[in-house]
Parts: sequence; C-alpha cells; structure tokens
Amino acid sequence: MTDEEKERAKKLFRELGSILVIGIVYAIWFSFTGIGIPCPIRLVTGYRCPGCGITHCAVNLLHGRVREAYEANQFVFILAPFGLVYGLWKAIRYIRVGNEEISIPETIVFGILFVLAIVFAFYRNIYLI
Repeated sequence: MTDEEKERAKKLFRELGSILVIGIVYAIWFSFTGIGIPCPIRLVTGYRCPGCGITHCAVNLLHGRVREAYEANQFVFILAPFGLVYGLWKAIRYIRVGNEEISIPETIVFGILFVLAIVFAFYRNIYLI
C-alpha cells in the first residue's frame, strides 16, 4: 500500500468512524427515549416519505427484531445490503485510486432507485387516500 493509499484510508476511516459514532449515539438515544428526528414531509402532509421508518428499521435490526425492521421500511430493508456492498466497493476504489466520481451507470442506477422510492412512497400511502 502506497503512502497516498494509506492517507486516503486514514481519511476515509476517520470520516466513517465519525458517522458511526453519531449513528450509535442516536440509536442509543432513540432506544431509551423513543424520540427521533421527525420527518418534515410527514409533519406537513401526513403522508410517509420513502425514508420514513429508517430509524425504527435500524434500531429494530440492532435489537435483532428483523420482522419489525422490515415492517418499518421495506424499501430500505431490502436495499440496505446492496448499499453496503456498493459502499464497500466505492471505499476500496477510493483508497486504491482516489476516485470519488460517480460514473454514468451509477447515476442511471441512482435515478432508477429514486423512481422506485417514489413508487414505494405512493404504495405505502395508498391506504391513506
């Protein structure tokens, strides 16, 4: 591993470590208080956005309650493993070559995921109409 790769790895692990610490503190806070970050879309419209339930999903997974995690947000629950693999691939690519750019195929996949998220939001709110 070259010195540049080591520096990129250190930078990446510092940033990911900070995010992990914040996430753990938030999960502990939420587990004990039940107070989470409210969704502004739900506050204004009464409808759940594609991200509503992510906190419940993550905390339920941390407590080993897989069914409850799935029920909290099916979209994120199903996509999370793919997101983790993608994140690992991007991290390795960044460390090896320093490339942070998002390619055209990645952009297309993100566009498709965005459309699927909107479809999911409509689907999960259909009973409210």
